[in-house]
Amino acid sequence: MPTAIDREIRTSSYHLPPAMTREIGRVIVRFAYADHYSQGIIYMLVNVSRAIGRLAVREARLEERFELIQDLAGVRGFPIGSVDIKEMSKRIQRIAKNRNLYAHGSWAYSDSLSCWAVMVTTGKWTQQDERHDVKGRKKIQPEGQVVELSDIRAVTSEIDAFIKDLRVLQRELEDQERGRIEVINQAKPE
Repeated sequence: MPTAIDREIRTSSYHLPPAMTREIGRVIVRFAYADHYSQGIIYMLVNVSRAIGRLAVREARLEERFELIQDLAGVRGFPIGSVDIKEMSKRIQRIAKNRNLYAHGSWAYSDSLSCWAVMVTTGKWTQQDERHDVKGRKKIQPEGQVVELSDIRAVTSEIDAFIKDLRVLQRELEDQERGRIEVINQAKPE
């Protein structure tokens, strides 16, 4: 992905093309949905209503919620086999990084590259970047990361795939919970 150096970008702008703005909105709304949906799985695993859960269960970042889901399933003795947990964990990292960049980054147009870029102000420039005569921290000399509409759409698709896997995971865990309740009910003396 090309990089536009900060000095090539004069001013930030919120006048992105409408298609980019819409797609960034889709990323943000879908991410919030995944966040909310995962919290519901946590409430189910700790056996509390949504109202009690909102009061008693800490709301962590999506990455932490997913780890908590895995831990709670393990403690409850619910094996997870319907989804690829490792791939979902990797996907969350990519999704969160891009969502945060798109939602919190400053957007600007690069005249030299004739495209839009979002300013990255975390991390350091690498040795490879020194050929552009930039060194040190990106907070001082931000990197303009070029983002095209297709990049944003790819993140939207990745979030959709994650949500689909979350739904499969929830059904699997609910089935195990129902199975456990049936066993308990059958064991009760009449």
